Amino acid sequence: MLCAERAVGEEPFVVFLADDFLDNVRRGCHGRSCHAYSNSGKSQISVMSVEGPDISKYGVVRPGPVLGQVAKIFENPPLLNVASDLVSMIRYILTPRVFEVLRSQCPGCGGEIQLLDVINTLTARDQVQYVSLTGLRFDCGSVEGRVVATLYINNCRLHKSQVDFN
Repeated sequence: MLCAERAVGEEPFVVFLADDFLDNVRRGCHGRSCHAYSNSGKSQISVMSVEGPDISKYGVVRPGPVLGQVAKIFENPPLLNVASDLVSMIRYILTPRVFEVLRSQCPGCGGEIQLLDVINTLTARDQVQYVSLTGLRFDCGSVEGRVVATLYINNCRLHKSQVDFN
C-alpha cells in the first residue's frame, strides 16, 4: 500500500476489496461515508450486521462508547468471543495517516503487515469511525458465496431481459 502514497498525496482515498458483493444497498450509503469523513476528518469503514455462526469468518467490529466510533476490529474471532454483530465490509475511506502507521507497523499474522493491524492502530488513536450499510450481501471470499452471487446476478439479468419496455 505504501506504493500508492505518491499517487494519494495528502488526500483521503477509498479502498474497496472484492471479498463482498453488495446489491440493493440503501441509496446514498457511500455518500454517507464521504459525509461522515467530511464532518470528522477520520477514516471510515463500512459495516453490516451478520448474525449466527458465520460471523466468525469476518472482521468483527467492537464499537466504541460513541455511536459510530470503532474501538477495535477482530479478524475471525471465535463465535463465543464476538464483540458485536457488525462486520467490516472492506469498503474504507482512509486518510493519509495510514501511510505514517504503515511505515512503523510491525508485521503481524504470517509475518506480513496487515491492513487490519494498521486500522486497529488508528482506532487506538480514535481516528476510525464506521457507517452501517443495509442491503443484500454475498461473501465472494468463498467459492460457495461467489457461486451464489453469480447465480443471483444471472437471475437478475434474466428477469431484466424479460421486461418489455415498449
